[in-house]
Amino acid sequence: MPFPISPDYVKKWTTPRAIVELIANALDEDPEANVSWADGILTIEDRGPGIAQDAFVLGASSKTSQQIGQFGEGKKLAALVLARDLEIGEIWFETVGYAFTPSIENRSPLDGIVPMRGDKAAATLVYTLYPGERTTGTKITIQCPEHVADDAISRVLHLTQPGYTPPQDRARVMLDGAPGRIFIGGILVSADSRLSASYDLPLGLAKGDQNRDRTIVDGRALDHHLIQALATCSDPDVIDHFVTRALARKTIAPQEQYFSRVSDYTVKLAFLGAARRAFPTGVRLYYSDGNENSEGADGMEDGAWLMDRGVVMVETELPPYQHRSLMELLGVERRRTAVRTETRRRESKTTWVSLASLTTAQLRNLDYAVALYRAALGPESIGKVRVYSESEDIGCGTAGKYYTTTDVIAFHRDTLTDREGTIATLVHEAAHRKAFFEQSTHSDRSSGFETALEDTGAKLLSLCMTLADGSLVLELTEPTAWEGTALPPGARLISPQDRTPPAKPDRKAIARSKLLQAAPAPRRLLAEILHARMEERRASTGLSVARLLRGIALKPVYWNVLHSPHPVGWRKAQGVSCVTDYDKATAIAGLVGMNPGVLWLAHMAPEAPTYNRRKPEDKNRPWSQVVQKPLARALADLDRAGGIYAEQVPLFRAMADGRTPYDAEDTWLQPVLDLLRAEAETPLR
Repeated sequence: MPFPISPDYVKKWTTPRAIVELIANALDEDPEANVSWADGILTIEDRGPGIAQDAFVLGASSKTSQQIGQFGEGKKLAALVLARDLEIGEIWFETVGYAFTPSIENRSPLDGIVPMRGDKAAATLVYTLYPGERTTGTKITIQCPEHVADDAISRVLHLTQPGYTPPQDRARVMLDGAPGRIFIGGILVSADSRLSASYDLPLGLAKGDQNRDRTIVDGRALDHHLIQALATCSDPDVIDHFVTRALARKTIAPQEQYFSRVSDYTVKLAFLGAARRAFPTGVRLYYSDGNENSEGADGMEDGAWLMDRGVVMVETELPPYQHRSLMELLGVERRRTAVRTETRRRESKTTWVSLASLTTAQLRNLDYAVALYRAALGPESIGKVRVYSESEDIGCGTAGKYYTTTDVIAFHRDTLTDREGTIATLVHEAAHRKAFFEQSTHSDRSSGFETALEDTGAKLLSLCMTLADGSLVLELTEPTAWEGTALPPGARLISPQDRTPPAKPDRKAIARSKLLQAAPAPRRLLAEILHARMEERRASTGLSVARLLRGIALKPVYWNVLHSPHPVGWRKAQGVSCVTDYDKATAIAGLVGMNPGVLWLAHMAPEAPTYNRRKPEDKNRPWSQVVQKPLARALADLDRAGGIYAEQVPLFRAMADGRTPYDAEDTWLQPVLDLLRAEAETPLR
């Protein structure tokens, strides 16, 4: 049977590639197809339905999107390429009911009908068919050298990787073997020497990007597949590969510069792990991006200043925006930020002096000013008072400063030489404190500060009236300052021990207490457990909450939502209103030693019936899909924990399906409370 196709067709096809086409067809029919070479014969055998008549029609194909074949040309073109290769011996196809062998002969299917140009018919592919007794499957035998068979087999991951399964929704990144290979569904289709890894693309997504020559022709489509695969890959080996390559300043192909596209939390968390492995412990780092290069001499001076202080710059050969994205993923500070951090670290040092080192006049002025202020505004109106001789703290005035973090009113020693100056400084800094604890604006010239200052002045003027008529006594506490000197009118000396120290108002605790009162019971109990666990973690590590959260690639806002919960239905205009992301909940649970399923359910269960819903009747409907997806992972974690945790799983499924009646008294949340009480009795993991 002459097949009207020239032997010169698909000139670029090699013999191994043709053999791969036959292997791919066999795998389409039978995933367990056998491929082997022995004694000069390559055998490809499957248990499929056999080769039907349409296999001899060019372009006829019944392949699905999940099968390797596509255009209905692979078997025909493979037979042509094998038949024209002089290095290949006998080729034999044995299938259901018949057998055939391809060859190149000078024959024409139109001989005698259409005149020829020469004396001899054109060379064409010819199938010679024979009767056969095979009842199932197809067996192909090809006489070929071993190196040809090995080359073909190496191009098929189904044969080289035991237990291979094709990728489904995104490309698989492979670091083993030669880099730059591009597979589709486990079949090698092309290679790109610029790439530092190999990739296996899903059939359903990438098969349509091939041309009839079985190569990727749409460069943008290939770039999309590679970037998507890398940006969603949290495999530590893959991330280490690209991080190490970037830090070694090796070239990374544009198709593999994916750092600016990373948005998945689990991938960001994996990059922090890569940073711990890549950077030496205890070394401070910074980076400079392209925008900062425009700073010229100033930028160079900043870099030299940081270098002198042991801060190391991290460099790569990546484009500026990719370099910046990689550094952010690795937790490296930008140069400007590093300068500010190092400045604060080096220069935010205050030289404190003891009260015993003050002169008698200075100590007397300080004691009088403090007693005057406390008499006017109450003992709790001033926290701790300290004196410094010099400070390079940015923003610190020459007379004094109020430190919000330590609740300290600081006086410059020279300020204390003048009583009126001491009183003026105290009034000014105490007004900052008053505005701060009233949760108002407390910076200079702000409305909150001005209001506090006016209120303070009015009360001090009122005090003058009571001092004049002797109805109020100033309590002075420094006897050495007043020794041999008459006390001011209306003043008396008392021991510092006799004066009750003022209680320091906890601004954050007050605000948190108000939130807890309005929060549902599970969120309130969860917040108490988290607070206790975090305090234990801080005590054992010596790190702040922000530093601990930075270690799991989370911003403090996620902790605040759990630690200081809002009522159900509260929505922030921009930012985080609740933690639906189970990966983030799992990271926080690991930090404080809790079961992630308990943490997520305690936080989200009160919210779930009404999440993204507004109508009252929605409360007894099944939970939305946004909540259902992480719920499955939470229930799996409870199942693994066993005991009381696993016992609650059916109850939570009933809740999620809308089978548990919602009630305003929140009795339907009892399973959550039971788990929280069990968790509270469990020591920190």
